[in-house]
Amino acid sequence: MSTLTRIAPIGLVASLLLLSCDRSVDPADGEAPGRVGDLRFHGRVGEDFTILWTAPGDDGALGTASQYDLRLSSVPITAETWPDALPVSDPPVPGIAGAGQSFVLSVPASQVVYIALKTSDEVPNWSELSNVATNQLLADGIAPAAVTDLRAQQSLAQFVTIAWTAPGDDGNDGTAARYDIRYSTGLITESTWESATRVSDVPTPAPAGSAEVLRIESPFRSQIFVALRAVDDVGNWSGLSNVAFAFDSSAAPPPPETVLVPAGVFMMGDGHSGCGEDEHEVNLTRAFRLGRYEVTNGEYMAALQWAFDCGLVTVTPDGGSVQDALDGSTEELVDLDDLDGDCEIAFRDGVFELRQATATDAIHAYPDGYDPSDHPMKEVSWCGAVAYCDWLSLMEFLPRAYDHATWDCNDGDPYGALGYRLPTDAEWEYAARWGHDKTYPWGDRPPDSTLCNYAGLVDWSTPKGSFLGWPRIAGVEVFDMAGNVREYCNDWYHCNLNTLPQVDPPGPTSGYARVTHGGDFQYFSSYACAYRTYQFVNSTSRSDGFRIARTVE
Repeated sequence: MSTLTRIAPIGLVASLLLLSCDRSVDPADGEAPGRVGDLRFHGRVGEDFTILWTAPGDDGALGTASQYDLRLSSVPITAETWPDALPVSDPPVPGIAGAGQSFVLSVPASQVVYIALKTSDEVPNWSELSNVATNQLLADGIAPAAVTDLRAQQSLAQFVTIAWTAPGDDGNDGTAARYDIRYSTGLITESTWESATRVSDVPTPAPAGSAEVLRIESPFRSQIFVALRAVDDVGNWSGLSNVAFAFDSSAAPPPPETVLVPAGVFMMGDGHSGCGEDEHEVNLTRAFRLGRYEVTNGEYMAALQWAFDCGLVTVTPDGGSVQDALDGSTEELVDLDDLDGDCEIAFRDGVFELRQATATDAIHAYPDGYDPSDHPMKEVSWCGAVAYCDWLSLMEFLPRAYDHATWDCNDGDPYGALGYRLPTDAEWEYAARWGHDKTYPWGDRPPDSTLCNYAGLVDWSTPKGSFLGWPRIAGVEVFDMAGNVREYCNDWYHCNLNTLPQVDPPGPTSGYARVTHGGDFQYFSSYACAYRTYQFVNSTSRSDGFRIARTVE
């Protein structure tokens, strides 16, 4: 194979050697070289395209020719346009007939060019025009699409099984050339990618849209993060995939208990409750599971410890705040050291523990031996509620519903999320008003001390199950949908929702705060199902908590 030769892009005429345009076969003195029929672009690295072909002979397919005349054009080359094409300077010397020939052509990666050649013997007798090669398929520079559904399907002590959908060669079309798959005990980002461990035995990419599965042998027994990139045959690399997370599932706490809420149609709004006046028909087309109780201190603390041990959250040096560590987020999730001692979780020496009551606590109404484990979680931000839902998803090897860089739920489609999430505004009211014509979860009777924990009753939260469960969905009780703590919903808050019918409403696309429902133990407000209030995303209080939801597949 000849020495590789680099030439300049079309347009740099100074670097081109202009040769004679009038070359034809002279039959008077022997046979002309054979016609090259396999001229081709083989691949690209940056702006360097590799051109390959097989050398013809001096006489047909025998011997060794004397020289090549290679020419470039921005339009297809034919016998008629050949004289107008630009000759390439310093083409390689012909090899013996049948030898492989190559050279490197430097042109901008996005520029489409055509190339053809003729071959001469020493007379010179010139061959016929070769086939015409083009870089059109390689010149667009389209990289494989980044994988967005990488997920762990199974995780045991010494290996993890991951799955994803194959990207293409160009975006999501075609077939990529190979994968680079890496894992680490810490979160993989663009800045930590190079330090992650490369998986040595990876599958050859399947056509775009195909299901891919890989079992990775891992020396880690706690947790592992996995990510990948794909590359096409010209060196275009995809962006970094989403990061899959796997762990020893025996260390994960169980999720909260849920109740199945069937799909259905209801009238949202009741005509008189604050920011819930607008009555409109809502069709919820997918059944979902809803937490029977508000998430408790004990449940949140167990998941929080797991998340901390796995590196999904951090705690500030003073032990006063839990901060997110997913997708580059550092949002505060839990205010551990709020001024009034309202958060009932503390952090010491790497361990979260329940804070017991003292004479100065806000929970002074309770006797000695007070146990906060079954009280609703408080001093948790909306982001902290969302993070808890994502931790549950990771524990069950489900795709996370939320992107912590944007805090969007499943790209704006919460109903299509596979993982745990917060209920939408519509789902919450639909479940609370089960029966569809009730003012409160139990009916139209105003709240009293037998029905819910409302403002002025005990001035603090009550343990789950302290009051009768309302509503009752398919005979199953749901607790504290009025009183105790206000509950975060997925939606951005806008007061007026208008009166148009809606199907699976995701809520507004932006806002300054998130919807809350249900009223609380502290402030006198309406406990009506349709009554809508709000809390800022990065705020925490003793009055706000949440319950989980998940779409039924």
